[in-house]
Amino acid sequence: MKGKILVVDDDQDIVTMLRDRLESLGFDTVSAPDGARALELIELESPNLVLLDLEMPRLSGLDVLKRLAQARQTDPSVHDLPVIVMTAHGTIAKAVEAMKEGAQDFITKPFDVELLNARLCVAARILGLQEEVRQLTGLLPICSYCKMMRDDGNEWVTLERYIMRRTDASFTHGICPDCYETVVRPQLETLSPGERKAG
Repeated sequence: MKGKILVVDDDQDIVTMLRDRLESLGFDTVSAPDGARALELIELESPNLVLLDLEMPRLSGLDVLKRLAQARQTDPSVHDLPVIVMTAHGTIAKAVEAMKEGAQDFITKPFDVELLNARLCVAARILGLQEEVRQLTGLLPICSYCKMMRDDGNEWVTLERYIMRRTDASFTHGICPDCYETVVRPQLETLSPGERKAG
C-alpha cells in the first residue's frame, strides 16, 4: 500500500466512492462519519493523510483543523499530517478559511472526476515525500570504518550514491580546511617546485 488515508464525511455514498477510488490507486483507507470520530481515528490509526469534509455534525471540519493545530504543538505524530478539505461548490470562502487553519488543499463537491484524480495524485506525492523525509531522518546504517551505507537491498554503497538514490541532490567535491592542512599540504610539500607547477 502507498499509505493510509482517513476519509471523513457524513455522506456514506461519498465515503464509499472515495474509498473505492483510493483503494484502486493502492491506498489503504479508514473512514469516519464526523469530526469527533475523525480525531479518535487519527490517534488510533495514524493515517498518512486526511480527506476532511467541512460540513459535518458533532464537530465540523474547521473544528477538527483547529484541534489538530493545537495538537501539533505537542504531538509529533500529527505535526506533518496533511489535510485536504472537501467543500460544496459556492463555499470557497470556507475552503480558504480551512487552508488558513492548516489544510494543504481543497476539493469541491460534487467532484469533477479529472480534478479529483489530480488532487489524489497530489496526495500520493505528499505521501511519497513524507516517506523520503522519514527515510532520510531515520537511523542510517553506516560502516564505522569506511563510512559506506547499507541500502534497502542490503548492498553497501557510498554516502553519495545512497543520498542520490533517494533525492534529487547531486554532489560537488571540495577540500575542507582541516583536510587541506593534514592531508593536502603535506603532500604538496613533498613535491619538487617543477612538480608543483606541472600539477
